[in-house]
Amino acid sequence: MYPKKTKKKGHVKQYKSGRICKKSGCQKKLSIYNSADYCYVHREYITMMG
Repeated sequence: MYPKKTKKKGHVKQYKSGRICKKSGCQKKLSIYNSADYCYVHREYITMMG
């Protein structure tokens, strides 16, 4: 009746540490849990400017 879960319980994908936002002039360090290339502020800006 309900869809089968495909992720292992407790598993969270991690990304390379030490990544920096790709927006020119921004030095915000990205979380290892953030899959985006931009920080939260610039990801929203890039999305709006699309």
